Amino acid sequence: MIDKNKVTVIDIPCPVVIIHEFYDSDEVDLIMHELNFLTPNKLLPPEESGSAHSDGRMLKKNQGIFLDDLYTEREVSNILKVNRKVFSNDVVNLLTETHPIFESYQYANKDCTLVSHYRDDNYYEAHRDSSVFTTLSWFFNKPKPFEGGDLVLPDYNITIEC
Repeated sequence: MIDKNKVTVIDIPCPVVIIHEFYDSDEVDLIMHELNFLTPNKLLPPEESGSAHSDGRMLKKNQGIFLDDLYTEREVSNILKVNRKVFSNDVVNLLTETHPIFESYQYANKDCTLVSHYRDDNYYEAHRDSSVFTTLSWFFNKPKPFEGGDLVLPDYNITIEC
């Protein structure tokens, strides 16, 4: 059950729904275990991991990998198993109550999971995704060993803190 006190909705033309502490501690442990296994030596440079471009210029500097390309069976990945939670009835109901645009979320028939790893001088510049819905989750070792990592929506002058 999603605690409505941990939900923030930013009402812009297409609303942004933020669910704080979405994963429980056991789920976070599973995810962090796999992330620690993957980073950094199993991740690919930006030109090999899929990246937004503008006028032929790559818009990111980081490492990443699409987990669906790495694993032939989703069941062997903690992340791919745990992140199914984003399609749970609780999430679908929350989203459809938030805005009519989310009615189609429950009918999503394709998804992919990109793990991105950033270092001190890494970045991902503003860009437009081609996906209909995007779900972002931030994971890092505590205490937070870096500054930044925020999601910036420059068209609306909104920053969502990491």
